[in-house]
Amino acid sequence: MASTTWKGFSETTTLHGVQFINSASSWVRRSLWMLFVLAGFVFFTYQCYNTMKAFFDYKVITIVSVTNDHETNFPAITICNQNALLKSKIEANPNDSAVQQLMIKARKYQHLEGKSTNNSKSSNRATTGQELKDIYLKYGHTMENITSGGMLVFCATPKGEICTEKDFHRTLTFSGLCYTLNSGRGKGVAINSTLSGKFAAVRIDLSVQVDEYSAAIGRRPSTGISVYIHDQRDPPVADTHGMYVGPGTAASIAVKKHKFLSLKHPYKTKCTDEELAPGYPYSRNGCFRKCKENYVIKMCNCSLPLETIIDSKNVQSCDLDATLQCAIPKSTVDFNNDKVSCDCPFACESVEYMPTISYSPYPSDIDARQLSIEELSQEGTAITEEAINNKTIELRKNRIQLEIFYQQMDYLTTEAVPASMPVQLFADIGGLLGIALGASFLTVIEIMEFVVVVILQKILKRKEGKVDSIEQ
Repeated sequence: MASTTWKGFSETTTLHGVQFINSASSWVRRSLWMLFVLAGFVFFTYQCYNTMKAFFDYKVITIVSVTNDHETNFPAITICNQNALLKSKIEANPNDSAVQQLMIKARKYQHLEGKSTNNSKSSNRATTGQELKDIYLKYGHTMENITSGGMLVFCATPKGEICTEKDFHRTLTFSGLCYTLNSGRGKGVAINSTLSGKFAAVRIDLSVQVDEYSAAIGRRPSTGISVYIHDQRDPPVADTHGMYVGPGTAASIAVKKHKFLSLKHPYKTKCTDEELAPGYPYSRNGCFRKCKENYVIKMCNCSLPLETIIDSKNVQSCDLDATLQCAIPKSTVDFNNDKVSCDCPFACESVEYMPTISYSPYPSDIDARQLSIEELSQEGTAITEEAINNKTIELRKNRIQLEIFYQQMDYLTTEAVPASMPVQLFADIGGLLGIALGASFLTVIEIMEFVVVVILQKILKRKEGKVDSIEQ
C-alpha cells in the first residue's frame, strides 16, 4: 500500500524531478534523478538555515534622511556660573558656622592656602548634606534681574518674548546652581523657531559678577559661564559637558539638530524608552547620571547632596566630609578610570544638538560707552569721563552676550530599521524552494499531505493486524 501511495504521489506532485525517480527507463537514470533531488534538498536546507539565522540575528540597517520642519522646538539652554557662592553673601553672614566650615575645608580640598573669609571660629560639627544644599541655594548666584542682584541683564526668545528668572529652571550641581531656559519643566516659556540664523536667535545677556567669586567647592579656575545646549530629555549637565564662555565676550552659537531613532530588543540596537524615574524621561546621559548616583550610594552609604534622578528620600544625604572624601572621588575618579560599568542602552528616540561657537569682544567701544552712561544714570551716579571709563572696565570684566540659533531648519534623521522583515524571510525561502527544487508553497502542502496519508495508512494497518490476531 505504501508503495502504491508513493507511486501515486511521485506521478502527480509538482516537486520537480521526483516523477523521474519512478518513471525513468533505467536504474542509472533513476539514480541520477534521485541524486539531483537530494542535492537540491541539501542545497535548499543549507541556504534556508543561513537565511533564517540572518533573520534571527535581528540585524539593522541605517537610513539617513533630511527633514525640514516649518516650526521646530528649540533646544534647552543650561547656564552655570564658574563660581558657586557669592562672596558678599558669605561675608554678610560671618556667624554661619556651616559656611565657614565649608570654606575652610574647600580650601584644604582644593589645595589652597589661607583661612576662611574672616576670623570667626567654625564649629567642629559636621555640615550635613541638607545644610550643604541650603548653603548653595542661599548663597549661590541667582538668575534674577541684575537690578535685583542676579546675573540676568536681558533675555528674549526668537519671537521677541521677554524671558525672566521665572522662565529658568534651577538645578543644583557640584558647580553650584545652574539654570535652564526652555527646560520643558514647570511654567517657563516654551520656545519654538520657524527661521534659522541670527534673526531667529535666543539672546541672553548676563553679568557673571566676577567680584563675587569665592573659594568654594565647585569654583573653576577660570571666570565666566558654562553653556550646554541639549535636548529637553537630557539632564542639564552643563557643569561637566558645557562650553566655556568668558566675560567681555559675545558668543554666537549655531546649532544643528540630529535625530536618532533606534529599535528595541531583540534588534541589535536594543534601545529603551522606560523612564529613569517618575518625571525623568529616558536619555543615555541621564542613565549614566543615575548609574553614578547609585554607585555613590553603594560606596559611600549616602546620596549625592545635589538634585538627583533617583528617589533619595530613604537615603541619607552625604555630609560635607563624606562629599569631599568619598562622593566626589567616587563620582569622578572611579568613572574616569573605568572602575564602574553602567548598562545604558541608546534611547529609542533621541535628539542631539551640535553647536558651532564663535566669539567676538563685547561690548564694542561705542556700545560700552552707551551702556555705561545708561547704567550710571540708573544708579544716580554723576556721569563723568572717569566714571564712564570705570563702568566700561566693569562691563567688560563681567558681561557676556549669548546668541543661540539654528544654523538651518533642515536636520538629519538617522533611523535604524530591520535588515530583514518576516515577509522578506518567507520570500527568500520561497525563492530557494523554486531554485533548488522547483517547488512552491503549494508543493509543501502536497508533501505534508503525502506524509499524513502514509502515517494514517500505517496506523490503519496496525489496527487491522491487531483485529486479525484477536479473531485467530
